[in-house]
Amino acid sequence: MYVGELATVPGRLRQLRALTDDETYTVPLDWTRDSRTVVSMSNRDGQCRAYKQDLNSDSPHVITSGPGSQTNPRLSPDGEHVIYWQTGAPEYPTPQLMRMPLAGGAPHKVFTGDAEVFLCSRTAGGLCVLTERKGNTSVLSLFDPLNGRIAKVLNLPRLPGNATISPDGRHIAFVLPSLPHNRIRVINLNAITEQEITVSDAQELESLDWSADGTGFFSGDVRSDSTRLLRIDRSGASSLLWMQPRAYEITSHSTLQVLWTEPGGYQIWGIPSPDGRYLASYKPTLSANVWMVENP
Repeated sequence: MYVGELATVPGRLRQLRALTDDETYTVPLDWTRDSRTVVSMSNRDGQCRAYKQDLNSDSPHVITSGPGSQTNPRLSPDGEHVIYWQTGAPEYPTPQLMRMPLAGGAPHKVFTGDAEVFLCSRTAGGLCVLTERKGNTSVLSLFDPLNGRIAKVLNLPRLPGNATISPDGRHIAFVLPSLPHNRIRVINLNAITEQEITVSDAQELESLDWSADGTGFFSGDVRSDSTRLLRIDRSGASSLLWMQPRAYEITSHSTLQVLWTEPGGYQIWGIPSPDGRYLASYKPTLSANVWMVENP
C-alpha cells in the first residue's frame, strides 16, 4: 500500500512511499474525511479485516474483529461509521452489510443479502447505493447506513466491481465490461442520463475511482508490457446521439496523464484523499528466494 502527493502540475505524483511493506495483502479503499488516515482491508491476522493507518504511522490499526471476514470497508458519507461486509462464518450464512463507529464500538446490521456492490459518497448528508443481481441486470437501490434500504432507483446492465460514486453522490461510473475495455459509463442518478467516455490511450481499464473534485477519475490501465496508473479527465468533445429511453452522450476522447508506470501486468489503482492532496495506491510486489539443499 503506497501513498503519494498529487502535484499541482498535472501528470506528477510526488514523494511516493510505502505505507505497508510486509508479506500481507493490504489494499487501500477509503480515507477519513480529514484526509489524514487511509482505510484499508488486510489479511495480516489470517482473516480479512478493516484497518486504518495515519499517514505518519508505521503500521495500520485494526478496526473490525469477529468471526469470518470483514471486507470492502468504506466510510459513511459523514465519515463517522465504517461500513463493511461480514462473511465466511457459520453465524453469517448470508453476507451481512454491517456498520460500526470508526472510533470504536459495537457493530450493527444494515442489510442482509447477496448484494454485488455498495458505494457511499463523501459529502455529509450524502447517500449510499448498493446493487443486487437480478438475472442479467443489476438493481440499484439507495440505502441509509443507519436505517438500511430506502428505495429502488433503476435497473442497470450487470454492474462490475470497479464502480465508483462521485463525491457529491449525484453520479456513478464504471468501466464497461464489454470490449473494448477503455470505455467509462457515467450515470446521473437524478436525471437518469448516461454519458460514455472513451479513453483513447488506454488498453484495459481495471479500476475506477472518482477524483476529489469530481472532474475526472483515477484508473489502472493493464497493458501487454506494463501497468499504468492514470488520471482521466472528463473533458472532451461530445454529441447527443439519442434519447430513448435516456439521454445518451458519447464523449469522443478524454485527456489523461500517466502518473506511474510499473513493469508487468499487475493490478493497480489510486484513491484520492477528500482534499485532493494525496493518492493512496495499491500495487502488489513479488519477491522470491532460491535455496540450495545439500544431501547428507
